[in-house]
Amino acid sequence: MVLIFLSLMAIVNAQNSETANGNGLDAFFPKTTPGAGVVQRELECLQGLTRNGIYGGRYGVLTSKKASEMIKLLAPILEERFKKFGITQKERPFFYAQMIAESGAMTMLSETKKPTALGNDSINQLLTAVEGDSDFRPRLGAKTSANWGEHRGKGLMQISRCDNLISVVHYLDQLYSGLDPKWRSYWLIDLCKEEKRRGLPQSSECRKAMGDKAKNGKYQIAEVCKDIHISTFQREYDGRDLGRVSGRKNSGDGEIGPGYNTHLYDILKKPYRLGMVGGHFKDPKSKQEISSEQLMVDASLAYWRGKCGKVAADLGVEKIGNSRWCKEFAEQADGEIKNDPRLSSRRDLLHATLCISKCVHGSLSDWQRRFELTSRATVCVGR
Repeated sequence: MVLIFLSLMAIVNAQNSETANGNGLDAFFPKTTPGAGVVQRELECLQGLTRNGIYGGRYGVLTSKKASEMIKLLAPILEERFKKFGITQKERPFFYAQMIAESGAMTMLSETKKPTALGNDSINQLLTAVEGDSDFRPRLGAKTSANWGEHRGKGLMQISRCDNLISVVHYLDQLYSGLDPKWRSYWLIDLCKEEKRRGLPQSSECRKAMGDKAKNGKYQIAEVCKDIHISTFQREYDGRDLGRVSGRKNSGDGEIGPGYNTHLYDILKKPYRLGMVGGHFKDPKSKQEISSEQLMVDASLAYWRGKCGKVAADLGVEKIGNSRWCKEFAEQADGEIKNDPRLSSRRDLLHATLCISKCVHGSLSDWQRRFELTSRATVCVGR
């Protein structure tokens, strides 16, 4: 952590002393691809700082050939979709840091049980299940990550849990329908009624739900879904007014919103689609097509802006101390500064990193690495 701080201060000091003849800050930065877009240059800057040893050599995967390939592939899509989702310049350092930490610098598109240093899950092969997916039209060299678990992490933000997957589909359906999307994280289904309709014996999940009066005997979708959970959810929610499902009476001016498409690109039944590159999908209802890369990026941004939207909106470091979403992390930030006073000048950045890491990752087990990545990203973004 001391090395991070001293290195960052060296760059900041160079920035302060930068002169018109190019001395100072420019000497610290690696060359980026001429003519590349903003996002590609920023990500290549992060690569270069790591490769040049300014922040130490802990992130070999970020400087790998696969990471370079993925940056060139996804940076133009990220740049275009950042505009669609309203991702600000202040958010980008935090997004990059979380994306790199979650996805192994975009080289691990689905979670494995036993990843190695560079990841057993690197994008180097197609799954048999994907090869047999009639709705996936692969381009030459199409790839997806291997060893995917149905409700384990997928994509750039490693979206996991069935309820999060449903929330992402709901958010994207609103966005694609022209609505101002709202995140909904709480999903109930009448599992007992569906089991009875199918003539199935009453499950333990049904019996537990029946005893929960607060939920009117309904089952709350959680980490993992069985086929009956997904099919019941789609039976109960598909076609319902999307504005009402989102907690709003209508989509504006008294008009009824479009019907909720729970079959959007068949994501709920084929979650591996959120960890794929090199092909196109066709939505079974609208018949619209989307590239596998854009679907993965859109899902990751929906999770970021939707689930962590209230946090992300306060990521401007001048606001983070007053954010009601992040107040609980102020004490921990102060504790870390007490252990290392050199962090005091970066308190707001540390506070914000703790807050957004908990939202994205679900814990603070990896906050040091994410703070290091965020620190270097702030240097590269907006240069």
